[in-house]
Amino acid sequence: ADALAERLRLAIATSSWDITASVGVACSRVSDDADTRALLTELVETADNAMYEAKRLGGNQSRRAGQPAA
Repeated sequence: ADALAERLRLAIATSSWDITASVGVACSRVSDDADTRALLTELVETADNAMYEAKRLGGNQSRRAGQPAA
């Protein structure tokens, strides 16, 4: 997931448009008894928080939820 987020960010940053991207990543293991809707909601919220952390750290980067600050 981290590699995919970074590839996406680089593709945007090196495009002909003058834009960059901040990308948040969250991962989870799914169990048979998991509440899928609750899990997806939590993953989206966690990835959103990671994206805002990437922005707070200067933007134009990808951040994985729980990743220590560089």
